[in-house]
Amino acid sequence: MAKLFSGKRIRLCVYITGIITIYSIPISFIESRSFCLWYNLLEKKCFGCGMTRSFFNLSRFKILKAIDYNFMIVFMIIPICLIIKNMLNILRYELKKLNKKLINKRSM
Repeated sequence: MAKLFSGKRIRLCVYITGIITIYSIPISFIESRSFCLWYNLLEKKCFGCGMTRSFFNLSRFKILKAIDYNFMIVFMIIPICLIIKNMLNILRYELKKLNKKLINKRSM
């Protein structure tokens, strides 16, 4: 049981769940309202206003529209790339382990 739920597999499940969640929410739902607590309470824009809309547009590769909503999305590109790299490394590691198991079964 402990081998089935390793830290890498749990992390991979969290990444995949996050991606599915982001793509299941329609972009029109995100763009039609403001989620900024500061803006909704005080009606003044803060430096993070538009970051949610910007992130969702970036996830759909609408880079110029994402920068128009909030230019600070540029700082999120590096962490997003690191998460994608980590996810691909976990997949590669799991596929190598699966391949070794299959080779061992065939040789018996």
